[in-house]
Amino acid sequence: MNRRLKLLRFPLGLAGLLFVGYLVWNHWVELSDQITNARVLPIIMSISLALAGNFFFGHAFAELLSMHGAKVSLPLGRNVFLISQVTKYIPGKIWSYLLQMAHLPESTRISVIFTANFDLAIMSLWTNVIIGIVLILFGYEYYLLIPLVLIAGIPPSILTASGYHWKFMYNRGFMNLTKPCSKQGTASKQSLTAHVWAGSVLGALGQVVLLSMGFSLELKLSSILVGISLVSWAISAAFIIFPAGIGIREWLFLKTSSLIGVTSSIAAPFTIITRLWLLIIDLLGGILVCAINLLKFKNRD
Repeated sequence: MNRRLKLLRFPLGLAGLLFVGYLVWNHWVELSDQITNARVLPIIMSISLALAGNFFFGHAFAELLSMHGAKVSLPLGRNVFLISQVTKYIPGKIWSYLLQMAHLPESTRISVIFTANFDLAIMSLWTNVIIGIVLILFGYEYYLLIPLVLIAGIPPSILTASGYHWKFMYNRGFMNLTKPCSKQGTASKQSLTAHVWAGSVLGALGQVVLLSMGFSLELKLSSILVGISLVSWAISAAFIIFPAGIGIREWLFLKTSSLIGVTSSIAAPFTIITRLWLLIIDLLGGILVCAINLLKFKNRD
């Protein structure tokens, strides 16, 4: 099966690139006014921060593959994750998994790929919700509540990193997709948790820099908008009928923004700007990995 999937490496990657290109082109006209007044260096800084965050997520994905029994090196797991992000925008939400299967060793079980993706999704969704709440509290100057939210938010991340939820479901017959994770050391749990949190923090910080410095929006309002966006993204992830949450996320964000008094003239452009920004980051991540692999291949010759 994996040998046939390997034939899909190039078609899936190309399809993902083309679809991302289509989405960027489709939003370009709507963004022309905002981009005209944007500041280039802060936007580059914001993209760099979020791109670094994606590398942390890639490293976490590689760690999860290893924790669930796959014999995959950290660089390979990270690169496969970054490349697969390009295909997540294709409608259907299965293409990223197929691309990962095509690039990973044939000995890697489908259940391992599923559980690694599931764990990373749950951990990143949770951390983004916590960070989103923190940003909203910061925007409204509820500074004393921020440490409490962070303290309450970290333990669930560590619990997920431990793999206990899979052991619980497996032992009770709820789930037989994977065997219980092998016992992991404390350092492994801490490393995985740290990488997911680092990726989430850098991504959120990149968005704040994008709005506050790139588009000259007031810092506290930028924090509130990014916080609402992160929480909306977590909710929209439950809907599988839209590619990468397109539609649901924006609708939730606009509705929530209107409830707190943010006008659509401010909120609507933000959804388009953020969507384009995320597309560019995922596209750059895939291109960068391909470029690095190409250089390594040439050096071998």
